[in-house]
Amino acid sequence: MQTELINNNLITHAHTNSFLPREIDFPKDGHLIISGITQSGKTVFCFDSLANLQEEYLYIDLDEVSFFNNQWLDQITKNSNLTKTLIIDIYYFDINQYLTNIKNKFKRIIIISWLPLKYEDFFNIKIYPLNFEEFLSFQGLSTENLELLFVKYSQIGGFPILAKYSDNHLIKHLKRLLKFSLSEFDIDLCRDVADNIGVPRSGLNIYYSMKSRRAVSKDKLYRRINELIYENYIITINEYNKSSIMKYYLIDPALQNIFATKKDFSRLFESMIVSELAKKGEKNLIYYKNIEIYISKNNLAILPFPFAESSVFEKIIKRTLKNLKFLGANTLQIITMNFEETFETKDIKFEAIIFTRWALMI
Repeated sequence: MQTELINNNLITHAHTNSFLPREIDFPKDGHLIISGITQSGKTVFCFDSLANLQEEYLYIDLDEVSFFNNQWLDQITKNSNLTKTLIIDIYYFDINQYLTNIKNKFKRIIIISWLPLKYEDFFNIKIYPLNFEEFLSFQGLSTENLELLFVKYSQIGGFPILAKYSDNHLIKHLKRLLKFSLSEFDIDLCRDVADNIGVPRSGLNIYYSMKSRRAVSKDKLYRRINELIYENYIITINEYNKSSIMKYYLIDPALQNIFATKKDFSRLFESMIVSELAKKGEKNLIYYKNIEIYISKNNLAILPFPFAESSVFEKIIKRTLKNLKFLGANTLQIITMNFEETFETKDIKFEAIIFTRWALMI
């Protein structure tokens, strides 16, 4: 990336030639809000997308600005003749009160935020850590190495900085960044989620689990759970026809590996599947008896089973058939590590698929 610094390093007019495509559409015009958890690749995605469009811009990180009394706004105004596009990177900074003034200076405003903000006339783009297919692109390796790449993805997850450089010390760096982004209470809550992947739980259940380790009020706990869901650290799957019981997951394998106090590959594998669906935009997932994941709009059930084999496959069919018919499913996908097989009844297709093939086709 070549960078031209303007006005004491506060505003950057940057170009890049390191474009690595992600499965996200970047609008060619209009105001944008790009949101996502820390280190999910928001800023680089914005830079690279604009470079790919050959669009120049001014960039300012308002959390780094040391100006007071709106001097940063004066600096932007002085340089507004250089480009029609302004990128504003914020974390805690409240930009809302300045938007009207800024809109008068620039044709296009792009706000990069860790929160999915909602402002009039702004289109929202949500950025997650890399899904498996994007991870392959960042690694720059052929699909002939899929098995090894799956192992790597299960270890370091989809945070772009880890996917691009893959140095072990970067996991420690990510831990430090998470400590900056999350409070000790948040980290303890994420740890509780990581240790209970796939377990149906109520908010009260989480409250008693957390209370055994620290002083906590129900109101604070429930509020923070909802905020971490809103901020996309936590994913939930509701029980069929029930709103009080859910399964809780973390958005990326890296978070699962960082926060879990007990290593359990089956839990990690299930978490990876839910994460992959969330990163691909699947919403309103539910679960039912012996059916770990159900997508009603596709009449599709999904069952994580990393070490399936033919004998187990037959038992799964017997165990799930009645419940699949109740839900109206026409397909059950059993996601595995290394086993593939297909069986069809009159009404339902049972298909065992290796994770690497499944993740590339959803």
